[in-house]
Amino acid sequence: MAIEFLVIGQLPPPVHGSNVMTDRFLNGLVKIGFNVSIVEKKFSARQNEITKITIGKILKVPRIGLEIVVQILLKRPKFCFYFISVQPPAIYVDALFLFILRILKIEYILYLHGKGLSNLSKKSTGLKKYIVDRTLSRAFGGLVLGDRLKSDIDPFIPHSHLFVLPNAVPDIDSKKIRSTVKSPIQILFLSNLIPSKGPMEFLKLAKIICQKASNVIFILAGPHRSDQFYSEIMEFIRKENLKKVVKVPGPVYGKKKEECFQKSSIFIFPTYYDKETFGLVNIEAMQWGLPIITTNEGAIPEVVKHEINGYIVNPHDLEQLSDYTLKLIQNEEMRTKMGKAGRDMYEKYFSMKAYERNLKNAVNFFIQKKVAIGKKS
Repeated sequence: MAIEFLVIGQLPPPVHGSNVMTDRFLNGLVKIGFNVSIVEKKFSARQNEITKITIGKILKVPRIGLEIVVQILLKRPKFCFYFISVQPPAIYVDALFLFILRILKIEYILYLHGKGLSNLSKKSTGLKKYIVDRTLSRAFGGLVLGDRLKSDIDPFIPHSHLFVLPNAVPDIDSKKIRSTVKSPIQILFLSNLIPSKGPMEFLKLAKIICQKASNVIFILAGPHRSDQFYSEIMEFIRKENLKKVVKVPGPVYGKKKEECFQKSSIFIFPTYYDKETFGLVNIEAMQWGLPIITTNEGAIPEVVKHEINGYIVNPHDLEQLSDYTLKLIQNEEMRTKMGKAGRDMYEKYFSMKAYERNLKNAVNFFIQKKVAIGKKS
């Protein structure tokens, strides 16, 4: 009989890294032969709802809690894999759900898809600190996206109970990857249009590059959460006379997303998001054979290797960003070399085949840990 697991997380929509990986994690467990149940802690269906506290969201808490109890009593899973939030108030709701797991004696493994838990603990006081610390320290183990992120869960989970499980994206038809010279050179940004993901840095970069190079266009793609910030973006484009060189297509999915990558020569992701862990979009760019310029947030330097498949810059450093961008614009051979290196790294480390292999190793890692602890007790 296959081992039963419970997964607690949110599936898309909305579409963002954690939700997408919940879906891939769930399907991966099924594909490698485990029985899996899921309880969705779904509080938002659209991007602009994510940070809002509403009566409707509050009323969902007891229903989700009851569903967790029912699933545990019916299935008695060996472990629960829990996609934990990293900021208030969501983490306090997570603490409640994880308390239910402890009451019902279900070991839980935290899937750490964000960062900032150590800082949250340090900044918290009184009851809030107690809730955060106890919730984290009672975990059996944790899944992290890179070695650089292990320190974020210190001192709650020992490194001996952490497993590195990098993100992955489904492959594309390699025939769609254009190897010919693209003209004009298209530079792509693709992420949620929130300030900390770097869309304004991308626009400032466009302004600098247009003064130094011709025949270059910039694509600023992704959904926005704030109408006010979106207006600021459009006003900057208007004020700086960038309408002819900057396109803002909004959210892109399916064929539109493929076209953005296929027509691009360089991918730019100047994030300074304080919860950034991995940059899922970076490996999407790698699978399309694009050189990448991004920042040293989270585990990103484990994905984008400086001077191998792209460049790592400091957040907000427009001089570095523009220098490396200009270097790639002017050197087709370098773009091709870095793009190929990125594609090779994607196939080896970040494909779904690699993810399923790593996921199987992760599950066996925690099962063996539990067996070893059982023998000692």
